Parts: sequence; C-alpha cells; structure tokens
Amino acid sequence: MMGGVRLHGCRLGLLEKSEGESNALTKFENQAFKAIAGGDREKAQELLHSVAYHEAKGAIMTPPLEFFQEISRRSDAELAHPVARQANLNRSYYAVIVALLLRVLGDAFLGKSGHA
Repeated sequence: MMGGVRLHGCRLGLLEKSEGESNALTKFENQAFKAIAGGDREKAQELLHSVAYHEAKGAIMTPPLEFFQEISRRSDAELAHPVARQANLNRSYYAVIVALLLRVLGDAFLGKSGHA
C-alpha cells in the first residue's frame, strides 16, 4: 500500500521494479562515496562515468514511465464506457428533438392543428 492507495498486479510490480533499479544505482553511488572517503577520487570518477552507471540511471526511469502508462491505459478504459454511453444518450436526445421539430413543422406546413 502506498499512501493509502492499494496497488495490485503489474502496477505494484512496476513500483517494486523501480525500487530495485533505484537500489542498484545507490550501490554505485555508495561505492563512489567510499572511494572518495578512502582517497581514491579516480576510482569514484571511474564508477560515476562508467557505462554501467549510466545504464543504471536510465533503468530507474523505465518502471515509473511504464507505471504511469498503465495507470493512463486503465483510466482511459474506465472512462470510455461512460463517455460512449453519454454519446449514445445524446444521439437519442437529438433524434427525439428532430422528430418533434419535424412533427411541428409538418403540422404547421400542412395546416393541421392539434385543436379541434
């Protein structure tokens, strides 16, 4: 549970994956700090400029992006049904209004009155 929000399935998995990627990046940074503390500035620079470190930095962004894409897909799917239903209702309303207008215009044109 995250801030009172329950996450299930792939969304929870994506956040857990993100945490794992972040922890991997933190290991690189901790190694660099230890190297600096031990006086090995060159080792720290080597770690923080390595291909593996930059790949780890990029990897931490993928799970959050996938997480928000999944949330967006789910929200879009949940909103599609009420939106489609409302569109159908609107078409029905328009059809009734057009039918009533045609009836009124037809009666007026043909000189018919609703009064006897």
